[in-house]
Order: sequence, then C-alpha cells, then structure tokens
Amino acid sequence: MTSSPEKGTKPAATSYGKPGTAPLLRLYLLNGVRSAPHFLDRLKDTLATRLTGLGFDVRGRVIFPYDDWHRRLLPQVREARFDIMLPYRRYERSIGGKRALAVLERDRAEEGARSARHVDDERHKAIVPANDTEEKLAVNLRAAHEEELMQSTGTAEKEPNLFVRPKELALFVGHSAGGVAAVHASGLLLAREGGMPSPVVMIGSPKCRIPGPLRDAVLYVQAEGPQKERGAALGSRAAAPSRSEARSAGRTADPICRIGSFGGWGKKADRLLPGWHGDRHAPGARAAVRIAGGHADYFRDRAPYIAGDGRTNMDETLAALWPWLTERLAERMR
Repeated sequence: MTSSPEKGTKPAATSYGKPGTAPLLRLYLLNGVRSAPHFLDRLKDTLATRLTGLGFDVRGRVIFPYDDWHRRLLPQVREARFDIMLPYRRYERSIGGKRALAVLERDRAEEGARSARHVDDERHKAIVPANDTEEKLAVNLRAAHEEELMQSTGTAEKEPNLFVRPKELALFVGHSAGGVAAVHASGLLLAREGGMPSPVVMIGSPKCRIPGPLRDAVLYVQAEGPQKERGAALGSRAAAPSRSEARSAGRTADPICRIGSFGGWGKKADRLLPGWHGDRHAPGARAAVRIAGGHADYFRDRAPYIAGDGRTNMDETLAALWPWLTERLAERMR
C-alpha cells in the first residue's frame, strides 16, 4: 500500500537551524528531455524560499541531466530511455544519475576549496596585521608557534572550525525524465555514503523501478485525469462501466506518466508460482494533482493556469509535495 499526502495540509512550524549553524541543504532541480533553459527556475526559487524559512541554508541549482533544448532530441531520448529501463541493481550505469551526482560532488569540492582559502586568509590576517612593525610580527609569530605547540601536546583546546556544519542534506526534485535521474542520483549517493537516503520528488515522470531502501524516500506526483461517472452516458439508467471506461477512469492526464513501470516479478505466500506485481518497486508515497494543462504545466503560476478558487498549478503541485517533504526532512534532522 502507498500513502498520499493530503492536499492543503500546512506543515507544523519548524526551525532546523540557529543563526550561524543552519544545516546546509543542497537543492537540485532536474529537468527532463529537451527542456527550456529556465523551465525549473521558478520552482527552484519558490522551494528555496520555503526551505530557508524552515531554517536551512539552501544552495539551489538546476541540472540538465540530458541537456536542454539546444541539443538534438534523439540522443536525449535514447539516454532517458536507457535510464528508465535500467534495473535498480545497476544504478552505477545511470547516465542522468551520474551526471547529477557529479554536479553535487563538484559543488562540494568548490565550496571546500573556498572555505580552505578563507581559513588561510583569516589565519594570515591574525598573524600579520596590516601596517604592523617587524617587532610585532616577530611577537605574533612566536605566539602562533607556542599555541601550535600547546595544541600538539594537548594542553589547549582545539581551535573550533567555524565552517563545520552540524548537518548537510541533499534533496532531488525532478520533472519528467529528470525524476528518473533524481532517483538514480539519490540511490548512488546512498550507496556511497550510507545513512538515510536523500529525499526525491518525481513530478510528471516516467515510472522506474525503485529499490527497497530508497522507496520511503520517494514521492511520485502526477496530473490526475477527470473521473467518469457510472451510467452518465446512459442517462438515468445506471450501468457498469465498459472495459475501456474502467481503464480510463482515474488515469493520469499526463501521458509521460504512462511510460515505464513500477512492476516486477515476485512470489506471494498464497501462490505456488511467481507472478507479475504492478507495484512491486513503487515509491512509498504517491499524489495526484488537478492542474490546468498537461505535462509542461505543473509549475505555471499565472493565468490561464488558475482554478476557480484562485489556486495556480504551482499552488496545487506544492500543496501535494510540501507536507511529505517536511516530514522527510524532519526525519533526517533528528
């Protein structure tokens, strides 16, 4: 069974950081195939603002794991198809997942190098004040040497590192095939570092097989199609829906969500032979949203993508993912 977050649920007021000690949250927005260069910028800014309000130090970045619309379509489709069909035990072969993880590792390396340079600069300033005399310089050097000697003998407390954060988290939000790359990136990161898996939100994405350790860290969001009423086509006489009507009732309005599968072969206790289970590798949570438009319109925030109650497509999408997301982040901050 899967659970779905309730629409419109407001998260509890929570703060995960104090001034100067805010946990670092790396927010990555992953585009699908042949996306516009700024397609996910608005979603990135909106999520970053909300997450900052919770007390995180948010570093947001938009990634194109299969490149943007300047690259030819066919190579992107081939790469995305390869990732969609990839068995969950072979994530190390993922094209989009490895590219996303490479961006994360590059961000970490660059920030580490900047922090190291900053520490060296601050130490240099402390030893060599501006416009100081040679005599004062010699005194400072001797004091620095004595302090270093005391630390090496354990007679002084170790200098606190102001750049060590209490916590660092990663969050992957993917649209279309970017959702598949997001799952793979989280899985690769889990395999390398262990701990709790990084949360993943798949929005309007093809289905892909998700391993058990990652399942509760994934939310799948899709546009919901209109529900057909039983007997509506027959006037007042009620009748059971036809086979074609039964298939279309409640189906997603997003055709991309019909690509791929969460299914797999397995054996139940009450059966002698293994059988096909459509949700064997499904995510732990799924949500359906009612939006105006289709696959490319989950994040529209202006007319004509506004419902009668004034809520935009962006409002609907955020209402579906926000309660689930705050719960996952709270679990990782404990």
